[in-house]
Amino acid sequence: MLEPGNMIRFGHVYNGCELNDALAVYLGEEPYHRQDGTIVRNFKILVVGESTPTLCDKGLKKHIRKVEA
Repeated sequence: MLEPGNMIRFGHVYNGCELNDALAVYLGEEPYHRQDGTIVRNFKILVVGESTPTLCDKGLKKHIRKVEA
């Protein structure tokens, strides 16, 4: 289970994706509440070397693994 502050690494997402093999810090869930009442389950990461967090779709979770120290 991922917790905020965990180091993660992406596997191969798709050809040309900037997140392929990227090392990042998992910042936690970031749900988006639409006006129609639907909740979109997103999460935020901070890629190592970047200064701005990235919002990711929940479908990307299958491409990440927790990095153990």
